Amino acid sequence: LGPGDAASLVLDKRPPAQPYLISANGLVEALTREPGRLTMRLRARVPLDIVLGNAAHCRIHVNGVPPTSETAGHDQLHIRLGAHRARIDLRCPEPAG
Repeated sequence: LGPGDAASLVLDKRPPAQPYLISANGLVEALTREPGRLTMRLRARVPLDIVLGNAAHCRIHVNGVPPTSETAGHDQLHIRLGAHRARIDLRCPEPAG
């Protein structure tokens, strides 16, 4: 989602260098990206289950607090929530350069 509720999808052979949403079992109501930050609002009919890529180095808050249920895999972060709605905030250090 972008400004004015416009959505665009970009396909590439390589995953992005910045954190990104791999999957969610609900609706993405809003998504904003700023330098060093990714924010999403999600809603589902069942408890949310979210997988993020390139997020292991980020500070993550779900509805304002760190998540209590997360597991890390190969460049992936899996968050299982009891909530059906969530605001996910990722704050990530900018790469040096």
